[in-house]
Amino acid sequence: MEIEGKHKRKLTGFHAWVVYFVAVTMSLYQIYFLTLGGIASPWVFRAGHLAFALAIVFLISPAGKKSEKNSFTILDALLAICSMVVFAYIILNLEELIMRAGVSPTKFDVIFGIITILLVLEASRRFFGPVLPLIAAVFLLYSYFGHLIHGRFSIPRYSLQRIVSYSFSTTGIYGIALSTSATYVFLFVLFGSFLNHTGIGDIFMKLSMALAGGVRGGPAKVSAISSALFGSISGSASSNVVTTGAFTIPMMKKIGYPGEFAAAVETTASIGGLFLPPIMGAGGFLMADFLQIPYSSVIKAAVVPAILYYIVLFIIIDFVAMKLELKGLPKSELPKFKDILSNDLYLIFPILVLLYFLLIVRVSPVRAGLWSILACIIVSWFKSETRVGFKRLGNILSEGARMAVNISIATATAGIIVGVLQMTGLGLTFSSTLVYLSETSTFLTLVLAMVVTIVLGMGLPITATYITVAAVVAPALIKIGITPIAAHLFLYFFAAVSGMTPPVCVTAYAAAGVAGEDPFMVGIQSMKLGWAGYLLPFMFVFGNSLLLIGSVQQIVMSIVSALVGAFAIVASLYGYGTIQEPSRRLVIRGLFGVGGLLLLHVGALTNIPGFVLVASAILLSRVRSKEQTNIKTMK
Repeated sequence: MEIEGKHKRKLTGFHAWVVYFVAVTMSLYQIYFLTLGGIASPWVFRAGHLAFALAIVFLISPAGKKSEKNSFTILDALLAICSMVVFAYIILNLEELIMRAGVSPTKFDVIFGIITILLVLEASRRFFGPVLPLIAAVFLLYSYFGHLIHGRFSIPRYSLQRIVSYSFSTTGIYGIALSTSATYVFLFVLFGSFLNHTGIGDIFMKLSMALAGGVRGGPAKVSAISSALFGSISGSASSNVVTTGAFTIPMMKKIGYPGEFAAAVETTASIGGLFLPPIMGAGGFLMADFLQIPYSSVIKAAVVPAILYYIVLFIIIDFVAMKLELKGLPKSELPKFKDILSNDLYLIFPILVLLYFLLIVRVSPVRAGLWSILACIIVSWFKSETRVGFKRLGNILSEGARMAVNISIATATAGIIVGVLQMTGLGLTFSSTLVYLSETSTFLTLVLAMVVTIVLGMGLPITATYITVAAVVAPALIKIGITPIAAHLFLYFFAAVSGMTPPVCVTAYAAAGVAGEDPFMVGIQSMKLGWAGYLLPFMFVFGNSLLLIGSVQQIVMSIVSALVGAFAIVASLYGYGTIQEPSRRLVIRGLFGVGGLLLLHVGALTNIPGFVLVASAILLSRVRSKEQTNIKTMK
């Protein structure tokens, strides 16, 4: 047996079996408590979830570049054991801990609290690098030394015991963020593992190839479709890039797309999967918990902006393919849609089950996820090569747990930050500062919120970024009159697109590695392709009808306006038609650009002239193209 962890530690033999056992046990622990409800306290459930996640991280992630790569060390094993000891301490002292948390901790509470904080910070450092744990450590230092600061950000003096106890509770590390990871995210990551191992994941690529592979610029459109489907389930844009990009990027380069552009398409498409329903990575579940609304309400609000994002990407891909005169793949290289319908269509049954329970029956995401996993097992038995037996089930449970620990560690570390924000009132202070700034301009406040989120996202995982800004920035946006769901989606969109925003652009780096291109230039190209991801949040904040809020007439008008406006802006940026004269091209692009910008703001005063300008640009372009054709014919 071989198990590969983060940072390329490749375990074999006994060490691989140990990790396999811990990971399978974690999955069984999760399934048991989520199905049978055999849990007395949310604290215990979350503590067990974190203990297993910490143990797995210490066993599969080396402490440094010079650490052992093929086996874990004695220190790694001791850290994993310490994680379990903390779990045992919480179980044995649960009732007393609930009474003492944040108020009157004992000496042992403080000791185990410090151990837990250090374990979380070290696991975060190993898995994500130094930025996230460093930010959490700065917040902890602020809670202890903040009374020395003068002015708006001064806080009361807190003892070490209170700080540690507050962090070591359901208001800190074991708070709502970790609860979301343990309750919802783990289950859907496990669902993704079932999809991968039962052949169901393959149908995404087959359908994408059959639907779009043969059309103009086909491979790039295949990349967009497959990455959207995979990205929504995986919850990680970078891992999605590596998984689907290994196939789609070479295919795009093969038909003539520049490597830089191919990597950017994969980056942009994978980023979009993070806010594409029905799963939306971890963000949708976190949002539902923060806002205390049904998960179906989050899906409903996110669906139109997400689809618009991909429509814009498709239009750009098509314009570039037309400009470069790129064709699709030959029919001989494409799967036949008829064969997919007859041989593989049944594989989408688990996805239909998920949608049915989430959107029609509207049960909890946990029940929907469990029914979907059961559906995966059922359809796997239709063919012997995909059948889930004991061996394959063990591999699925092991992989699912190892794939989920990144969210567990990110949410636990973010819990430290959120705990300090709540204890010190820093979140309220920051929110009141933003509210004060908003008196000048709501738009400038949104720009500041965008910048803060993107900068944080350059150093933090998307989950930790969103949790932090949801605690600090979202309350301020809501106070100035922005609809709560719009405020949270605004922040989540920018937490996602930070992955393709230079100079860091983590997702673009992953795609550049696959394509063999300059990561910074791939990031720049990704921003050009994914400009809708930066503009749509402002559109749905100022026009909630894009979130399906309002009358049917308003919603239809806003969607039509956004679609035509997006097309017009792409036509302005990339050129429309075959006009040869530079002056005429400039005029037509100008008409498209101005018309498109007017249409992005819903309202009769802007929409009517916007539609007129876009229609004029199309008419002028076609008339001139016809004239050019006639001249060529006469010659």
